[in-house]
Amino acid sequence: MINQNTPSHFMVTERGVRKPGRHGPHSMAFPCMMSALKVYMGLEQRHCLVHAHNVDWINDLDYHFHMGVSTEGFGLRYHFGTDVLLTGRWGIQPLTDCMEAEGFDFHLVMYNNADSKPAIAQDAAAHLSKDLPILVFDNAGNCHLGIGYQDSGNILIRSSNASGVKLLKNAKADAGWLDKISGVVFIDGVKAPAAKNGIVINALKRAAEMLTETETVQSEYGYGKHMWEKWITRLEDDSHYRAKSNKMKYISPEKFDLAERRCYAHDFFADAENCLGEGILQTARSAFMQIHDKMWDVHRLTTGNNEGKALERETRDKIITILRECQSLDLKAAENIRQVLAAQQ
Repeated sequence: MINQNTPSHFMVTERGVRKPGRHGPHSMAFPCMMSALKVYMGLEQRHCLVHAHNVDWINDLDYHFHMGVSTEGFGLRYHFGTDVLLTGRWGIQPLTDCMEAEGFDFHLVMYNNADSKPAIAQDAAAHLSKDLPILVFDNAGNCHLGIGYQDSGNILIRSSNASGVKLLKNAKADAGWLDKISGVVFIDGVKAPAAKNGIVINALKRAAEMLTETETVQSEYGYGKHMWEKWITRLEDDSHYRAKSNKMKYISPEKFDLAERRCYAHDFFADAENCLGEGILQTARSAFMQIHDKMWDVHRLTTGNNEGKALERETRDKIITILRECQSLDLKAAENIRQVLAAQQ
């Protein structure tokens, strides 16, 4: 039965806006939405300025932190909703750690095709009308910040442009959200953030597991040995590169997806050092930044004067050599992380 006290439409109060200026990429959905959630709820934003590619950028340190805690910084083409929540490898601990670090009370509800759409819409509307947002996961791995609704919850007002300055201004009405939903995080309130030491240690344990994983991971790429082998195998298959339209196949968006994840996980390591000891993750930080830089080497091999060169096996062999170097750097970072974890016992 529909709650007669729930209004037919409602917008959650926008309590804060993002610092104006040129922001770095926010391509990974869940860490991006954790940062957006903090902004929308008016919590303190952590950021710094950095000069790169001849541009001054605003670096979103909250986004970087959640890249590490959520596990997203250690995979490739990897999504929190499908590769963490649905697989259940760590239960909901990564989600709990992200929420506790920022001081959010929450509860998670996962849905399947048998769940009633009217009931889901009603639950979302009842929650949002309390002036509290939600995080919505769809079955493609996307994550959105739900900040309002229309038509008694059948239409969700959501923000996906979390790098924009005004989240409310960039919000969109999504009439099909119930057709693709996999889960909802209901934000129940704000409290004092938890101490980060334990959260950081949990995240480093997950990172070490992921970087050294040798089993097959059921994901587009996933993480560990499977991730690298799948990418290299795709590049080795000449049948993928017979048409000019395939000149960037398995190179883009992979190259910049990995570059962003490892670059921002590098910054998560800096956060971890603030908790556990200055300089103790320097080897891991260096390894991850080298991976970032090597993805730019891949970019240069396939763009500009080299556009279309990936169709040639010789170029792809050069890329494969770079990927094997990056795989070794992942393992080097993992060894440093394990040393740090052993010292904390």
